[in-house]
Amino acid sequence: MLRTPGQNDPDPCEQQLTGIAWWFGNCRRCTEIEVVDHIDHLDGTYTYTFAYDVTGATDPVTGASITYDSSLTHRLAIQLSGSINGVSLPFVNATYDFVPDDGELTHLREIVSTASCNECHGKLVAHGSRYETKYCVTCHNTGSTDNVTQQTVDFSAMVHGIHASDKRAGDGAAAYVIGNADFSEVTYPQDLHNCLKCHNGADSATPQGNAWTLHPSKNACGTCHATVDFSTHMGGQSSNANCAGCHTPSAIEGYHVTDNATPNNPTVPAGSYNFTYEIASVTASGSHQPMVNFRILKDGTPLNFASLPTDLTGSTTSPSFLVAYSVPQGDLIAPADWNQGGRTAGQPASVSIPNLINGTQGSLSGPDASGYYTGTLTSTAAMFPAEATMRAVALQGYYSQTNFQGSGTSLARHTVSVIKGVTGDPARRDVVDSAKCGNCHEWFEGHGGNRVYTVAVCSVCHNPNLSSSGRAANVANVSSSTAEALTAAGYDPTNPLTFPEASNDLKYLIHGIHASGIRESDYEFVRDRGSSGVFYYDFNEVTFPGELNNCQTCHLPGTYDSALPAGVMHTTDRTTDGTDVDGAAVAAARAAVPNSTDLVSTPTAAACYSCHTNELARAHIEDNGGAIQAPRDTLLTGDVETCDVCHGAGRTVDVELVHGL
Repeated sequence: MLRTPGQNDPDPCEQQLTGIAWWFGNCRRCTEIEVVDHIDHLDGTYTYTFAYDVTGATDPVTGASITYDSSLTHRLAIQLSGSINGVSLPFVNATYDFVPDDGELTHLREIVSTASCNECHGKLVAHGSRYETKYCVTCHNTGSTDNVTQQTVDFSAMVHGIHASDKRAGDGAAAYVIGNADFSEVTYPQDLHNCLKCHNGADSATPQGNAWTLHPSKNACGTCHATVDFSTHMGGQSSNANCAGCHTPSAIEGYHVTDNATPNNPTVPAGSYNFTYEIASVTASGSHQPMVNFRILKDGTPLNFASLPTDLTGSTTSPSFLVAYSVPQGDLIAPADWNQGGRTAGQPASVSIPNLINGTQGSLSGPDASGYYTGTLTSTAAMFPAEATMRAVALQGYYSQTNFQGSGTSLARHTVSVIKGVTGDPARRDVVDSAKCGNCHEWFEGHGGNRVYTVAVCSVCHNPNLSSSGRAANVANVSSSTAEALTAAGYDPTNPLTFPEASNDLKYLIHGIHASGIRESDYEFVRDRGSSGVFYYDFNEVTFPGELNNCQTCHLPGTYDSALPAGVMHTTDRTTDGTDVDGAAVAAARAAVPNSTDLVSTPTAAACYSCHTNELARAHIEDNGGAIQAPRDTLLTGDVETCDVCHGAGRTVDVELVHGL
């Protein structure tokens, strides 16, 4: 497949690497050119001679000659694919850029790398065996259009149009459609302003990655900003020639700034603060009070809590500590998960820094020469139980800047959460790499930006004792929109006992959401947030952009096999006293977890069944020692799930084998 220069193109930047891509109707496509001769050099190399004379090319629409210029950059693309006896062989894409007249190869277009795409997509493959972005742009060039919709399928426009589906819908623009493929359901998993995610000139793999700031164009920009009418915009723009006059690099970067500094969008609004949380150590006093040695940096300088900037406020979102621990549960003496035994739904106590400063929940001493304070959490709720182990404290929440830049509004300063175990205590196992979540989500911001990025902090609250809370809700807090959604899903919005309930244990929650595309039952539940509202969640529309069977997309090595460590707890699917006669009974059961009547799943079963929800999988699990949604008092932690017999490392159908790893 050969791409050669010569097509008319209004973008002078694109002229550096244009292409024939032979035209079919209104669509510029690359075509496979007949090979008239090839020589096998018998050393693994070959010489191919193509039949087509590119110097005599004509426009198939107008018949006009296409001027051939051998001094421009050419690209040769090769695709190797096929099968033997019906078995597909591994396929390969390769490209080669060259200048035919032996001139220096100076005009390159290394703008986006395949590796960047695959951080989310695993191995993105289109048209059966095409996956290399250098290959994609050979056909998806500036003049290419879809012959059904007449929609441009220029690579920059197509990728932006697909990923910006939410923005297009919010702006009232038409969905991006190619042929019969409607991409309106696509939800981009991070902030759309993070252009550096795909385009980074500082990356050696994409030296022209800053083209998005240097060469704005109607195709690239117009598919995100789809409501702009370029025929009237600033007097009308028939080409891209005038774009850079107004849309300078600094203006473009400034428009795409996000409120919070992240790896792919490090610049923040002028005048805003950046915060960093640090916990140096956590100890426990003789009376089991958590003692946290910590500091908060503002733009790299330690905060002095005695003289905070006057425009900082925390209100209900102020930085605060979460107290995590594990205590014996049932016949499990040493749980391997946090459970916060004795607290409603196993949720941690929270102590805010303002309440340490004012002395209502503890005390604050310091700072030392490095800006570290020691916070002692003295409230009864925050004390570690005497028998607690695996104790830890997390710092989460955020400050806001009030009346930011005189706007009268506050600017939330979301900050990466941190967690530290008590010195000398066994640490909870790490299962997921937060940076791997960041590959797709950049900064995952849960619960309004209170819990940011660090997965270990998520697992404090989303522990095996947590199921969704909606069945204890007050119907007075059910909004009309929630009532409408519940009714449409077949639930009675006036009777919370009918609301769906599901495990919110982190492993089930994350698998359940990401695997929605293959689950045979929707992952849905209702969350009760008191006077803040009652919210119905149905994740059936989620489609995972990567390879769902690739556990390594999220997991650390050795953490996704069937051999779970000792002490992993049963996952609570439904919290109940066994009668559920009214909301008060459900609320009482949530306050008393674990209850013998709760419906739970065994540890390995909970992980596997969160994806594999069909009845055959359930029967297989239950036939081999696992349990799905069984009453807690019918199970013992000593009961054996025999998954390892077949699915263990090196076994006939071990996890890595069946997941294609």
